[in-house]
Formats: sequence, C-alpha cells, structure tokens
Amino acid sequence: MTRWPPRPPWPALAGPWVWRWKDRIDRAFMKRFDNLPAPMPAAPANDDAMHCAGCGAKVGATTLSHALDALRTEVREDIEAGVAQGDDAAIIRWSGQYRLVQSVDYFPAFMDEPYLFGRVAALHSLSDIYAMNADPHSALATLCIPRHHPRLQGRDLRRLLAGAVDELNRAHCTLVGGHTIEGPEMAAGFTINGALSGAAWSKNGARPGQVLIITKPLGVGIQLAAWMRNVHRGPDLDATLATMLQSNGPARAALSSLPLPACTDITGFGLLGHLLELCQDSQVSARISLDTLPILPGTLEHIRQGIHSTLRDSNDQVLGYCNIAPALRERPELVAATDPQTSGGLLLAVTRECLDTTLEALRGAGVDAIAIGETLVKNHKASSTITLR
Repeated sequence: MTRWPPRPPWPALAGPWVWRWKDRIDRAFMKRFDNLPAPMPAAPANDDAMHCAGCGAKVGATTLSHALDALRTEVREDIEAGVAQGDDAAIIRWSGQYRLVQSVDYFPAFMDEPYLFGRVAALHSLSDIYAMNADPHSALATLCIPRHHPRLQGRDLRRLLAGAVDELNRAHCTLVGGHTIEGPEMAAGFTINGALSGAAWSKNGARPGQVLIITKPLGVGIQLAAWMRNVHRGPDLDATLATMLQSNGPARAALSSLPLPACTDITGFGLLGHLLELCQDSQVSARISLDTLPILPGTLEHIRQGIHSTLRDSNDQVLGYCNIAPALRERPELVAATDPQTSGGLLLAVTRECLDTTLEALRGAGVDAIAIGETLVKNHKASSTITLR
C-alpha cells in the first residue's frame, strides 16, 4: 500500500541542535523589527469630524428661523397653527368636535440596538402631540436602514419597528404606514396624527408671575456625546436611557384636567432655547435658578472634561438673550441648560395658586417634576429676556 503523503527523499531532522537552529533563525527574523522608522504622528483631533446623533443632529435654531422666514405658505382658514405660529405641532380644524394635530420628527440613531432606538424615536415623536394636549391617533414611519446584506437589513428593520410599535401601542397610536430607504446610517422618525377635543396647550399662554416647571432632568445630549467618545459610565448611561424611555404621556394625562397656561417640550434647542420661544410667544420674561435644574448623573463631570453636543455652538446663541452674572458664566449647569434633549420632558408655566396641585398630580403619575423659576413682566427696553441666577 502506498503511503500518503509520501515520505520526502531526505532524512528527517531531529534533536536539540535542530531547535537551537530554529531559534536562531526566529530571533534573526524578529530583530529586523527592532529599528523600524518612528510611526507617523496621529492626526490632530477635528471637532467637526464627528457629529452628534439624536436631537443633537438638528439644524440650529437661527438657521431654521432664517429659512422659515423666507417662506410664503398658502393661508387656509381651517389651519389654526402652522409654520407661522411656530408651535410644537400643527392644528387643523377637522370634521365634528375634533381638531387634527400633526407633528413630525426624524433623527439619526445614537445606538446600535435597533429595538431601543425605535422606542426612543417613537416617544420623541409623540412628545409634541402631548405638549399640545392632544391624544395620539395614528403614525407614519420614515426609516433609514444602513446598506447591508438584505437579511441583516430585515433583522434591523424588524427590531426597530418592534420597539417603535411597542411604544405607539402603549400610547393607543396606530402605525398606519410609512416609507423606508437605504442610507449610510440608521435613522428614524414618525409623523404623528393626534386628536384634540379640548383646549390646546401652546407657548403663548404664559403670563407674568407664573411658575416654570420641568418634568425630566437635563443632560441627554452631553451623555450621548460621552457615549460616542466611549468615555461614559454604565450607571450614568442607564439613567440617561431610562429618562429617554420615559413617556410624556403620563404627565399630559395628569395635567389634562388642570388649567395650564403654557406648555412646550424640551428637545433639540435645549431648556433655554425652548424657554425663549415660550417667552417670545407669550410676551413675558423669565428668571430661573441654575441651582434648581435637575441634571442627569455624571453630566457635570463630562462638561468639566469639555464634552458637549455638536449642537452646542448653535444652541448657545440663546445666551445672547440672557442676563447672566459674570460669576455664573463658567458654571457647568449653564452648558446643561442649552444641551439638546432627545425625548426630553415638558416645560410648563402654571399659576402660583395651582402650583401645589400641579406638582402633586405630576408626582402622583410618577413624574419627577421640579419648579425652576418664574415668568416676569417683559421689559421691552431690555435686550435680555431670561435672567439666570
């Protein structure tokens, strides 16, 4: 029988001297790597190279305002609130006793887990409807899935939609359709239709002497920036995700039977940006205390390390409307006050007579609401609208 593979024609080598010979060959080979040229220095960090996702990816307030100012949209009598009013959602008079409330949001993913991202994207889109005191009715999805193998695309799309539908179903909001495209990164948004039967909440109802309340802690954009840079801490990230996954539905339900002069949600333009909108629409000024702001754990430390959202420079333009004592300008809480919030909380203005009842109702619904300041008579000669103390 022929041996396979056949033996080589030369004799086999064995013995200690063979291993010494091999060791000498290996060492000579490795020595060639001892005097390699010095590596090229790393390219300097470019702050513009990475852009935040979530609401940190929004177009800045000034840019958006300039674009909208140039529009001349058709005027219809049955549209109560549209682009011109600048509220959180449009209001359209519809048949019967209901009015149609519509809003749309869309942003790139800030995490690799499609299910969780789908939940956050749906909750964020629902927030504008709750801020108008409307009941979510139906939703259309706009989704972008990264270019990949069709089987992997299908897996991610199923998980993204599963997370979104879980939150939409909790809100009794029906997903009725949508549109999906391929792109460089995952992104999601929803057009939400809501039904409004009672009084609409808006940004233009605040009056001087009322108390300002927020329902969620700040710092989501900073925490997501830390996550993208891989300098986050597990417990802090858990707290951030828990905040984003907290629906504003319970807060709206708790407040629906109470008088509420003004309301908006805190999202891409940060607390001060959305407070400025409320002040301008209501023709009031405001005063808030930095010490009272609820801030997510670990956020102030990240700010001291120089971590912030890429939307910060744009959002910080609101500071031009603020009266800030020199001693406060270096406070990290000031950065948190302009930080863009993904699935942020509500900002309310309530009368002092209703303050205790409002806080009790919110806390009874599991919402950690905190009073942060008050509205004031607007001084039309002053350049500032918001005073920080």
